[in-house]
Amino acid sequence: MTWSGGSAPTAERLAGERNVSRSQLSADALRLLVSNDERVTDQLDTVWGDLAVPEVDGAVDMVARQVLDATD
Repeated sequence: MTWSGGSAPTAERLAGERNVSRSQLSADALRLLVSNDERVTDQLDTVWGDLAVPEVDGAVDMVARQVLDATD
């Protein structure tokens, strides 16, 4: 991603404050944007809504949640 105009110094400052790279800052910003956009959620619900959700073993669920938590 290329930062244009006045965005580059701001991105550099934010990345430094958060102790992350600018690419990580970009990924985090995109993740936040998508997670806060109801249209994305609605589209995913439309795609996956009709599929049956299989029962998940408790241990598998726990490990999956740990992996998801570790990636945030």
